[in-house]
Amino acid sequence: MADVWGVLRQARHGLVRAAAGGTAPSRTALNALESWAEELSLLPDDSLSADHLAQAWGNLQLIMIECGPADETSDHAPAWRRVRRTAEEGFLVLLARPEWSSLAADFREAVLPRLADAVVLPRAGRIARCIEAVRYLRRLAYRTSGMPHAWRIHRIAEMQYPLFTREGWYAREDIDYTPRRAQAVVRALMEEISINGPIRDPLVVSYDSRVHADALAALVTEIATSIGIPVHLAQRDTPTPAALDYLTLTLGEMRSSGLIDCSAGHLPVKDPGAGRYTGHAYLGIRYCLPSGHAPFVEMTERISRRAAEWLLDEESCPPGATSGAVTIFNPLDAYVQRLAEAGGYTAMTVNGEEEIVQDVVRAYWSQPEARIVIDEMHGATRGYLRAFREALNLNCEVLHGEVNPIFGDLGAANPEPPNLSDLSARIREMRGERAPLIGLAFDADGRQFAVVDETGHYLPHGAVLALLTDFLLNEGYPGEPGAVARGRATTRLIDRVVALPEYDGRTVPPGYHGHLPPYMRAHDYRQLTGDPRVLHGRAIHVIDERLLSMPDPLLVVGNARGEVMLGSLAYVDGLRAAIMLLQLCAVRGGGVRELWTALQGRVTPTHLERLELNAPDETRRGLLNRYMERYHGLNDGQLSLPEYRLGGCTVRFAGGVRDQFVEWALLDGDGYPAYLSINQLFPESAVRVEVEARDAEIAHRLLLAVAERMEELLGEELHRAENPWEVVEVLANVTSPLLTAGELPGTLNCRLAGEAYSRLQELARPGREAPDLMRFVTDRLRELQPEKARALAACHLGEAPTEKKIPPPPRVHWEGEEM
Repeated sequence: MADVWGVLRQARHGLVRAAAGGTAPSRTALNALESWAEELSLLPDDSLSADHLAQAWGNLQLIMIECGPADETSDHAPAWRRVRRTAEEGFLVLLARPEWSSLAADFREAVLPRLADAVVLPRAGRIARCIEAVRYLRRLAYRTSGMPHAWRIHRIAEMQYPLFTREGWYAREDIDYTPRRAQAVVRALMEEISINGPIRDPLVVSYDSRVHADALAALVTEIATSIGIPVHLAQRDTPTPAALDYLTLTLGEMRSSGLIDCSAGHLPVKDPGAGRYTGHAYLGIRYCLPSGHAPFVEMTERISRRAAEWLLDEESCPPGATSGAVTIFNPLDAYVQRLAEAGGYTAMTVNGEEEIVQDVVRAYWSQPEARIVIDEMHGATRGYLRAFREALNLNCEVLHGEVNPIFGDLGAANPEPPNLSDLSARIREMRGERAPLIGLAFDADGRQFAVVDETGHYLPHGAVLALLTDFLLNEGYPGEPGAVARGRATTRLIDRVVALPEYDGRTVPPGYHGHLPPYMRAHDYRQLTGDPRVLHGRAIHVIDERLLSMPDPLLVVGNARGEVMLGSLAYVDGLRAAIMLLQLCAVRGGGVRELWTALQGRVTPTHLERLELNAPDETRRGLLNRYMERYHGLNDGQLSLPEYRLGGCTVRFAGGVRDQFVEWALLDGDGYPAYLSINQLFPESAVRVEVEARDAEIAHRLLLAVAERMEELLGEELHRAENPWEVVEVLANVTSPLLTAGELPGTLNCRLAGEAYSRLQELARPGREAPDLMRFVTDRLRELQPEKARALAACHLGEAPTEKKIPPPPRVHWEGEEM
């Protein structure tokens, strides 16, 4: 049997090495892979251990993902597709083994189709399908049919491809994060850092405030020092911008090996359906180059591949004896001093006088009735703005400022509704008593921030970015023209601000001026219909949504998630952006809601809305891809037909990337532009819908159209369920009722519960009636997400087994609407 696994390992080594080198696959290696599949089918029953199955899965997965050219149109592409097809046949033989016995039907219906789909997809799609297959295997471990094989499934699940992107590696503890997987990722990262030989320059290691992030930082430090890399370790949980400030400015002239930041940012430590810590916190590892920039794509691909190889080829063992030195640092004082010094420039104030901005901020926000309410969300920014307040003698109040590794009553340190309810309530309490007044909130690592205005309402990220852009092109203008950039889904109001006549000559237009933005020229982007030039302004730089490719010189760049990069900084800094917003209010002498209204008076008014919807993998993909199929190849004459209107608006342009995002430019009934995008969120199992329109009703209608389509697809998913377990899995992956203010379509509402009950009626049999099946579904859901089980029980289903009970929906309350 040793020869069987040696053959597979050697075949994988040869094929992956050839793919990485950009050459054609070795015929010898391909023949070895083909013969291995035949030999595997001939091995005696029950002769494979869980480790054997995991090794086979890991090797086949690595071949499936890594074996293919970057350009699928190259001469070698057909040969590599044959290799991947052979890997698929290997999966087929592996999952047909008698060791699996009772799971044959589940493999045939859900696992093997995903692996077969991966064969013809580009690398990103292959990774996604392989990860989906492992996720489905994990779910099988909790079914009656899968419980006898749970140890085999969990051993295979540990082989899930450890995807390391430019944003880092994210995983849920005890699910896709295990000590062995973490060691493999860290060792692969250390190997990449030391690719040119021994490292003598210090590696900066920091971590955020979430549970177990400090232990992950200790693991990184231990592995780094065991191979001789000196480490500068943060003394306490530290905002990522402060750690990068230490890397690029405090270390400064010293050479360094970059920053490893153990943070998962805004991602939750609690299940949003349960509202309590379940032990499955998101953890993350990011890497930044010594310059502070994100690593190159080629680097991240090598790290992912080597991490997968470490899982296969190396025993997981504790690091050896420490040989690298460890230096403890705390960047708070130096970082806060730089924040204060950043206001040392002069600007024309509302009084018509040139004043030093730092003095204006001090005078404005230290007034007796002024108040800055800071929601630290138990994150790593604790104490940072408080220190800034003390430096300038500002009037501040702090919420959620205590150390709490599971973020207290918050589902996540994510500065977006509904997590801002305490901050909004506090601002409303002070309204009328305090002026000026503002609320600021920060995520777990200080990269993202949010604003609650003086009326107690959340101000969308796009509005905040538009205000900062206007300020940097006016009072905060540094004297030299620079680029203004935004993510592709971010508000087009910024485009109109940049195009204002008074800012002519203050911005650097994109180098692709007159052409499409780079992301629209990528090989996988599809222009479905219409003119793409109507989607973006001509003077704005449009980049990927994760802010990973920056124009130079830069004034400001931001995205729809509240991440903002300013000036010469090479990194996102929520604290610095928040302080610039305080400067804006002080210089212009008004609250953010007042200033936002004034800005909209200078350009076409814009109403911004966003919605996140959780759903199973197939449903999210179906939502995106069905839209792409619907609009593909339509001509302009057809776009005006009623059946192709969206939310009451006429489509001017539609485009996107399969499985990833779709975007539209639209015209409302009055001829004003509107914009809509639907984006996959990774690693969350959700899509984010971004809408902007001139009128709030139109924006709501567009959101509702997408949510209703999501609900239709969820209903279809329920009616494809072959057993009650699949009903449980669909409902467990739907947006929690806690996260919405009413029975919003696409969430766990009574209509969707009715669809689930209808399917259970169809699955019912004597002795196992629909009410019994619904109790089974509710009980299983209660084990996973108690709040969803309560919402399901509140629909009072099962009273009349012969009728499908769907109560009428109540009125939907939208974000920002008075209840």
